[in-house]
Amino acid sequence: MSNSRKIYYNVVSLEEARRIAASLAPQRVTEVVPTRVALNRITADHVLASRNVPHYVASAYDGYAVDASVSYGASESNPRELLTYRAVNTGDPLESNENCVIPLEDVVEQNGKKLIFKAHAEGNNVRQIGEDAIKGDLLVPALHRLEPMDLALLLAAGVFTVPVIKKPRVIVIPTGDEVVAPETDLEIGNIPETNSVYITEELKYYFDFSVLPPVKNDLEALKSVVDENIGSADIIMTIAGSSYGEKDVTTQFLSASLDGEADILLHGVNIRPGKPLWLGRYKGKPFVAMPGFPVSTWAVSNFVLDALLKEYYGFIPHPFHDVSALTGRKVPSEGGVVEFVRGVIGKAAEGISVFMPLNRGAGAMSSVVSANAVLAIPANSEGYMEGTKVNLMARYEDWPLLVASDDIALKFLLSELRKHGVFINYVFTGSSTALQLIKRGFSAIAGAHLLCPDGSYNTCMAPEGAIKVPFVKRQQGFMVKKSNPKHVMSVSDLCRPDIVFVNRDKGSGTRVLLDHMLQLEKVNPDVIRGYDHEEVSHLRVAMAVESGVADVGLGIKFAADVVGLDFIPVVEEEYDLFFLPDYASTAEDVRSVMNDTAFKDTIASMGGYTLISD
Repeated sequence: MSNSRKIYYNVVSLEEARRIAASLAPQRVTEVVPTRVALNRITADHVLASRNVPHYVASAYDGYAVDASVSYGASESNPRELLTYRAVNTGDPLESNENCVIPLEDVVEQNGKKLIFKAHAEGNNVRQIGEDAIKGDLLVPALHRLEPMDLALLLAAGVFTVPVIKKPRVIVIPTGDEVVAPETDLEIGNIPETNSVYITEELKYYFDFSVLPPVKNDLEALKSVVDENIGSADIIMTIAGSSYGEKDVTTQFLSASLDGEADILLHGVNIRPGKPLWLGRYKGKPFVAMPGFPVSTWAVSNFVLDALLKEYYGFIPHPFHDVSALTGRKVPSEGGVVEFVRGVIGKAAEGISVFMPLNRGAGAMSSVVSANAVLAIPANSEGYMEGTKVNLMARYEDWPLLVASDDIALKFLLSELRKHGVFINYVFTGSSTALQLIKRGFSAIAGAHLLCPDGSYNTCMAPEGAIKVPFVKRQQGFMVKKSNPKHVMSVSDLCRPDIVFVNRDKGSGTRVLLDHMLQLEKVNPDVIRGYDHEEVSHLRVAMAVESGVADVGLGIKFAADVVGLDFIPVVEEEYDLFFLPDYASTAEDVRSVMNDTAFKDTIASMGGYTLISD
């Protein structure tokens, strides 16, 4: 580089130094590692469940497994005696005639009798198959830092290897005549070499370090060590000797290599401490010459090199910290104990932060994996009303909040967006709830497939002024066992006494679709066995059918395909995304990814889905 000497110790701004550091990021490489050793690694792609969690119907409590009907009519004034029951512990499998577990504390022993003082509904204290994770569902997205609960869920779901971003190999070379190992008996003039300890510990989650013994202030010795190791390095890093003194061997080495081997991008940053930093390339490899003072090393590592990390990995994980937010829905609590509610927080209208609670079951590992916020409800509180300002622990709270109807294609889209530097926090609710929340400014983005009275989708509740991005069309229909043993073909079949149905939750687009079809056929929901049995996702409905809990459910073809059910098409519906005007750039990012060939191929490979073009 012919003019490199002109920028020798020409101090640049911090912003320019960060830009140059980002330009030195190596090309991203993916590797597959065992799940057990993937702690703190960053996923290169989304990861799907390989089996159901749990994989059998299980007790969620220590107590008595019963048919729920034995408790009907029980009250404080009219206790009922348990006559038919089986003692179970948490995690025990339930038998086919057991659909409820009555906790030990709800049973009172009197005169040798077991009495209960309240009724229990079918499904109470029961962990259904796939309650935490369903085979084929997305467990973690791309660019997700794997934490202990992530590994636990992945292993439980049969995922034993994961694709992660390979950590670049950094060769660290301390320099200086006076530098010695810290464990050495120090003499006058000796300096313990501790900078490499700080660097490797501070950045160990992101780089694979090899620290070499200190090199004396000898130009040829340094060149020999660098040349010997550069072939196996993604980045060369020296420590000390980067200033302008006669003993600064790193400066001498880089200055002496200006005949085409070295490309010096900067020497000096306008910060204190940390000013004497070199950034460039040597023989095509990124070269970082760190200052010698420990606090200068700290400053460069945290405020300059973080730009390189963000460029390579796509984001930098953040720790939990104190924030405040509004509750997007009611967060009740029974009181008496401090309750830690997992949830999702994100930006909504006018930059406000909104907190949405997730599944609160103690066995729901997925609620920890999905959460980016934790709300502690005091023991003397019964919870919070919707719209209450609360203090909680959170991270990534500056990402936009998406509230949407559960959809696997949307999960794939959100994961793909992360690869393009677009990060969105999301929580799944019914379509009606999603549209209501965005209309009230409690989310930045909504996803819905709400059937309106005129036969269109979402128009009856579309938020005024929002940016609509049509997303996918998908087939809805009846999911039944292979070969359709009960010969379910139409809505009228749901009325048969030999058919057990499983429904979606109130407010979901699928529930609205079902009720619309029942109304057209003049069918009273009360005659449908299982109409009140609600599940919160298409995959959960499919699992209820597959496990024999129900004979038929209404859902999307993809869910039937994943679980291995037959599918009887009913309607093709439209799933749309809505963005508040403040998030117009995010809408454009979504459109861009939807036009990406790789994403189009993903949607085309999914049964029952068609990507919509604007």
